[in-house]
Amino acid sequence: MAIAHEDIIAIFNKVKFPYNISKPTAAIAHKALDNIHLMEANAKSILEQKEKIIEELKKLPTVRKVVLC
Repeated sequence: MAIAHEDIIAIFNKVKFPYNISKPTAAIAHKALDNIHLMEANAKSILEQKEKIIEELKKLPTVRKVVLC
């Protein structure tokens, strides 16, 4: 909560994060963004592994696709 003129509060609300995060969380996020190429490589690897798992599961006769309604 802030006590200030409406115009000043409006300016602060334009630059404020949508939710508060702790300093350690912000530091981790900053470090991750500094290594975006590594994050992208990890994401690509995870997606490739996911596809491999899906294909291997399809080969098992006891595994069926579950449709959620």
